[in-house]
Amino acid sequence: MESATGKTVADAVSMLQMKVPRRLFWGQISIMVIGQSLAEAGIQESLDFFGRLPEGRFRVKVFVTEEDPKKILGALPYLGDTATEALRELAKFEIGLNVTLLEALDTLEREAVHLVLPMVKTLQPQEGKGEMQTLALAGSAVFRDDRMVGQIDEEVTRGLLWLRDEIHMATNTVTPEEGTGYITLEMLESSTEIRPKIEQGQWIITVKIETEDDVIQNASNLDLRNPELVRHVERRLEKDITDRVALALDVIQEGLKVDVLDFGTAFHRKYPKQWQEAKERWDELFPEVKVYIEAKATVARPGLAVPPQGLPDKEVKEE
Repeated sequence: MESATGKTVADAVSMLQMKVPRRLFWGQISIMVIGQSLAEAGIQESLDFFGRLPEGRFRVKVFVTEEDPKKILGALPYLGDTATEALRELAKFEIGLNVTLLEALDTLEREAVHLVLPMVKTLQPQEGKGEMQTLALAGSAVFRDDRMVGQIDEEVTRGLLWLRDEIHMATNTVTPEEGTGYITLEMLESSTEIRPKIEQGQWIITVKIETEDDVIQNASNLDLRNPELVRHVERRLEKDITDRVALALDVIQEGLKVDVLDFGTAFHRKYPKQWQEAKERWDELFPEVKVYIEAKATVARPGLAVPPQGLPDKEVKEE
């Protein structure tokens, strides 16, 4: 793998061009991996360069890594032909953030809303796989303006996805309020609505989450043919979602104090006059916004084999 350094991205590209016998063509790139040191120094210049290329692609997926980006791009994944293909698949599955170059540039141009990008890492080769490696998501990088100021782990990232209405795949295992054991549910669809309100000087956000799920495994002693017991499961799922979102809020709003949740955009749309007066100090106001979480879960199908399988009848809770 060839590489080059320079005073600017354009300078580095010109240095790289001198090392290869053919003209560099950027129209086929699909992945961009940014090292943490560059992310902390500022990424506006780098993204701007690729955004201005005549043959550039705005659908390029953008990642950040704590490792040397060359190590990521040079990895030999045992699932997939190249590191680029593996990263593209990770983005497509949307189990974490999925951010394109266009979306990143757009966010950097918006007022009081900050960027968050997925992070990626290499895992140690598994025994018997030789040098083959696994590329995995490693949480997310949080930016203030164009500089990385912190990172959040995978659990907090999942809560962030719920808040941003970007959750597309979710499997939750809950312990029901009534009974023992575990029930695993798979999300069919979900929606998140952010409702802003200003009341007596207090800025308030109500997060309304609705989700519809299927039971994919009943390892509890509950007979889910009973609608009341199904409701117990729904309540437990609602609590699980609420806890995930509350954790994300605690880390992002109270810890990092950076609005990557689009709260500022919500207030801008509903209260344009008040927003114009407050936008310059939004970074100070954001941590003080009061947030209420309302989760509504519905179990669409409790499964075909609704009674718990493998339990004696006397251990099955039916009511």
